[in-house]
Amino acid sequence: MEPTCTVYNINPGKNRKLLSECPVLGQYMLFVGHMREYLGKDSEKDLGKAIDKAIERGIREDVLREFLMRRRWHG
Repeated sequence: MEPTCTVYNINPGKNRKLLSECPVLGQYMLFVGHMREYLGKDSEKDLGKAIDKAIERGIREDVLREFLMRRRWHG
């Protein structure tokens, strides 16, 4: 047996039909975009800081808000 899988590109401008049919997946795409944006601005390339900033922005802009609020690190 050889396992197979289907891979979908959910980057901006790709698979619009899929993203329109699954709003959570569309929001995930936005969240990852925010994370990439912050990682690109951080001269130290600190993934942890980029993730924290993306989480705060997601909560503020209602992108995966409930999910992020339930799982946000409060350390």
